[in-house]
Amino acid sequence: MINFSLDHNCIQKLASVFRELSRSTRLLEDLQVAEVQVSNKTTWTARDFGFVMSIVVPCANEGGEGSIMLDIAKLASVLPLCSDQAVFTEIEQGILVKANGAEWRLSRRTNISPINKAELFDEAPASVEIVPVSLLASGLGHALKAMPSAADRLADERYRSCLIEKNRLVASNGVKAVIRSLPVGGKFALQRRVAEMLVRLADIEPDGNLAIWPISQGYMLVLSGGLQFRIMTALPQVPPGFINVDNLVAVPSCASFTIDREAMIRLLRCTYPTNSEATRSVELKVEPGSLRLRTQDIGGESLASAVISLEGEPFLINFNADFMNQCLGTLDAGSIGVHVIKKGFVRMSDAAGNIAILALMRTE
Repeated sequence: MINFSLDHNCIQKLASVFRELSRSTRLLEDLQVAEVQVSNKTTWTARDFGFVMSIVVPCANEGGEGSIMLDIAKLASVLPLCSDQAVFTEIEQGILVKANGAEWRLSRRTNISPINKAELFDEAPASVEIVPVSLLASGLGHALKAMPSAADRLADERYRSCLIEKNRLVASNGVKAVIRSLPVGGKFALQRRVAEMLVRLADIEPDGNLAIWPISQGYMLVLSGGLQFRIMTALPQVPPGFINVDNLVAVPSCASFTIDREAMIRLLRCTYPTNSEATRSVELKVEPGSLRLRTQDIGGESLASAVISLEGEPFLINFNADFMNQCLGTLDAGSIGVHVIKKGFVRMSDAAGNIAILALMRTE
């Protein structure tokens, strides 16, 4: 019979993890379950489309070894209430949790296939690349800004993906793309939702480090303190809808100029001050010494201008204001280079070498 206790620190870590999982887990019955395995430690495992998560925490085991399936949502609601040591005792219906002079009964989940962790979590290779969470979270966070969201009405999540290659992360949806420098080895793609989950869960860990490496069968293995993630990367090397950024990065520009990123964002805001109009076309006219943004609708014409230094021929292009804002948001503050490519794209880069690519609505 299972009978173990957890200290306050372990409970708080579990509470944070299951709170995130309860927010993201799909509404399918067999994906709302956490498996608890007890020996000289406890292993809590949950799975979802795109990843399997396992967290190992120490326990004081006063019973035997065993396992039980519990509901993730109920764990997420009960664990935060355990402000002190909590005792978990197996009963006929499931698990009895006692803490702070109160008790809760969590029903056992049945008819759920157990999760075979021996197959899921391969042994870590001898050489593991350690990536600070702050860098990874920052890189993913910036890249996700340039990726389509659920509101973009893309039903297939495979189209909401980011591609991680050696020393860079690429996010794209066929209209805009961003490349962020990351000290990550290997090459794999992540669904947007899984990437967001990884960033949030990584922030739970106080040590601030992630160990990441590709493993077999289209997965990557991620370790962070006591957290283990086996994240599905079984997508094409270049997920559907991706711009071929390798070609666009190498293509010479026909015209270019530099401008402060914040100044460009302010110009866009002056042109379209309301969010309701942010997806309309903006005309960008660049001539030697000057830049002009122009929009026109039933309310009249809006203009914004700035002084710049142009290299190459003058040009007139049109782009989506919302997509341009998102691409600018993925670049670091400071001076950025804006390069017009004849294939109908604008390539922008910052001093750190990060690149954002925007498809034009039309060119003239």
